[in-house]
Amino acid sequence: MDPRCRNCQHPLAAPPHYCPACGAKVIHERLRVGHLLEQGLASVFNVDNRFWQTFLTLLHTPSRVALSYIAGVRKRYLAPLPYFVFITALYGLFFLVADSDKSGYFHEQFIRGFFEGAEKSVAWPQVAARLRVFSLPIMLATIPLCALATWFLYRKTDYNYAEHLVLNTYWLAQFILADVVFQVLDRALSSLPLPDQLFNLLLLPLLTWFTYRLHIPVFQSTSLWRFAKPLVFMLAFLVLMSIFYISIGYLTVTSLN
Repeated sequence: MDPRCRNCQHPLAAPPHYCPACGAKVIHERLRVGHLLEQGLASVFNVDNRFWQTFLTLLHTPSRVALSYIAGVRKRYLAPLPYFVFITALYGLFFLVADSDKSGYFHEQFIRGFFEGAEKSVAWPQVAARLRVFSLPIMLATIPLCALATWFLYRKTDYNYAEHLVLNTYWLAQFILADVVFQVLDRALSSLPLPDQLFNLLLLPLLTWFTYRLHIPVFQSTSLWRFAKPLVFMLAFLVLMSIFYISIGYLTVTSLN
């Protein structure tokens, strides 16, 4: 074996794991199919130990992840945008393989009530299929609006708008992940006599709890409003999502007629 780095040609005194000059990983084994799959997944999804550390820490101490990233920690946790992209990829993949006749997205309950009360000439699965095309782009567009909401509610704190974007990107990613988990449970337990929309009803209090776990430690408000502000934020988020999807639902029904 040539004792030089294949990337920068720096001489290697011993078979190290990384080149001391350029930092590239030194490959000692022949290429295998497993290596190709591993590198491909890592390049596309950037799934490494940081993802699992980010995911688990967001479950029990979400403020730690956001505050660490804002403070400049980069190697411990996955950055907010790659984490969000990976979660939304899971979100889209799940509903791609799920039964399309069952409404699964959390926002479809808003639209279905409006649709069934206002228009019956178009089958609901057609409307739901159209709505799902817009779901992920609207989720992405929601982040800057949520950041604007937290910036306004906590405007007396020292955080700038970019730092509010970090906070809300992690927040929305966990919301989407919780929705996916609940939809999987809903389908897995469909044979049991559970109340209709049980998991959709459980999603809202879970999201409220997560919002409190994130907002109160991050913003450290000492006023009496510190318990009301997360609820105001949640209300603003639900109103915003309702306006988005009811508008799209109306335009979808009109276009299908």
